[in-house]
Amino acid sequence: MCCNAVSRLDIINTSGDIFIQNAKALTLADLNSDTLSIDNAGGGKIKALGALNITSTIRQANDFSLIAGDTEAQADNLTISNDIINTTSSA
Repeated sequence: MCCNAVSRLDIINTSGDIFIQNAKALTLADLNSDTLSIDNAGGGKIKALGALNITSTIRQANDFSLIAGDTEAQADNLTISNDIINTTSSA
């Protein structure tokens, strides 16, 4: 699992799984104009040590965990503002 300290993330993954641990709040957003924040052919986990906000659609092929917080801050929420689609045709 990689450990990052980014604010926004957009992922395209064509094989294998995604494992991200972010050291602060994270927004999953469309940054490349494909309307998706995540297009994942595998599974995996994204964990933010702060709030985790999903502002663009996630297209996901396998089991996937989205984890916000694990700190004592009350603002460490998981906020889903768009669709999460489970499909076998991601990426």
